[in-house]
Amino acid sequence: MNSMSELKTALAAGSKNKKNNSTKNASWYNKQRQLHVGEMSSHEDVSVRRAVVESECCAVGVLKTRIEVETDSDTLRAILTHVSLPKKQLADFCASSRVDQFSDDAELISYIRSTLNV
Repeated sequence: MNSMSELKTALAAGSKNKKNNSTKNASWYNKQRQLHVGEMSSHEDVSVRRAVVESECCAVGVLKTRIEVETDSDTLRAILTHVSLPKKQLADFCASSRVDQFSDDAELISYIRSTLNV
């Protein structure tokens, strides 16, 4: 009889722990997702980096980091045209010498001018 009451107590404690853990899981999973996206955004394969920055769910912090260090022009173009990229980062990029690699891209120039209201 004693072991039966211990079993009930353990099961009740386990269900309480499950309930408490489920409220924490959302933030834990979100943090894990952000860590994974951050790692994938600096992947050595260009197609992986481009897929990450082209995603609508890409975090602004990832875009800010990648715009400063990205070397692939197609991936950089995807960052510049991302809807979540803050205008300040776009303006800072346009003020740098790195913008010269897009001097013959009329579509991108038009997009930047319309976004920055230049």
